[in-house]
Amino acid sequence: SCVTLDLQELHATPWITIQLWDSDVLKSDDSLGQVKFHIGRVWADIQSHEQGLYPNVWRDLEPTPDCPEATGKLQFRLLASENDKGHLTQKKKALDADLLESCHAGPKLRGANNKSDLSRLIADSHTPVFLHIYDVSNDKRVAKFNSVTHVVGGGGVFHGAVQVYGLEYSFGGSDREETGVFCNKPRQCPMHHYRESIFLGDCDLTRAQVHAIVDLLKPQWMAPSYNLLRRNCCSFSKELAAELGVGNVPAWLHQFADYGAQWDDYLKARQLERAQKEAGYAVVEPVEEEEKSAKIDEPSSHLVRSEEEEGIEVSELSDGVIITPLDHIMAVRVQRAYRSSSNFGSASNLSLE
Repeated sequence: SCVTLDLQELHATPWITIQLWDSDVLKSDDSLGQVKFHIGRVWADIQSHEQGLYPNVWRDLEPTPDCPEATGKLQFRLLASENDKGHLTQKKKALDADLLESCHAGPKLRGANNKSDLSRLIADSHTPVFLHIYDVSNDKRVAKFNSVTHVVGGGGVFHGAVQVYGLEYSFGGSDREETGVFCNKPRQCPMHHYRESIFLGDCDLTRAQVHAIVDLLKPQWMAPSYNLLRRNCCSFSKELAAELGVGNVPAWLHQFADYGAQWDDYLKARQLERAQKEAGYAVVEPVEEEEKSAKIDEPSSHLVRSEEEEGIEVSELSDGVIITPLDHIMAVRVQRAYRSSSNFGSASNLSLE
């Protein structure tokens, strides 16, 4: 949700406290924490950014009696007035019929119940933001797999990218010490098969402000930090959408990777438990699953011991459960090789022009 505060009306009460609640029709409301801030300090933080271009200030949620373990952040942004929004509007182009046909409304949007409503929302936007979704690799088997899993609510193996000001931004991995953020023309990533688009909303930012956001994210998303399950293109798309102020991406975009991460955590936990038993240590099961994950160190070996077999590779266990992610792994390797052997998507080519 978004709360708009008029700075001119808040001089008499500069200290503001915002409490956040998770409202549920079927259950009682749950506290998510609170943020207490001084309007003048938030304004000073916004102005302290280089040339005032980066538009966001973030504040961590603080605990409350109803929520002693608050997590998350609250985003502050200086919005342009309606009179000042003329310079934000891009040159209007006829809406691509193919884009509209494959486009759906994002989680944040309301009132886009059909293509006509969606077309109107896009046309009225000063700076529209799209999430483009691809089937990983150009293998038709992956596209068929995604069609089945997506229908039954299981997500899929997707590549995600965010379009703003006519360029599409995403994240990929390589062994080079360089940013993994790269860009290409919308819906034309050569490494994956385009599937559909989500209109996330209007970010109401100038081209320079968007450029400042991307520049801030570049060193935070280095290519060697890429992780197939926990830090991938969908993770980057989620963060870029948050920075642009257009809300979250659909949960099903990264649902399959989330399942894979949970399965990976389970395998590592069982592997460590068996190693401790073989070493003669007593294994104490924590009460909370989150505590268990926090206490587990990454094992030095990738073997899972069992009574029947001397050692089983984790990848071998995965073969019997999930086949399609192997196609994703191969696609990532192809992507790394492609990006390492060319200048496509390098930091020097990243531009908003």
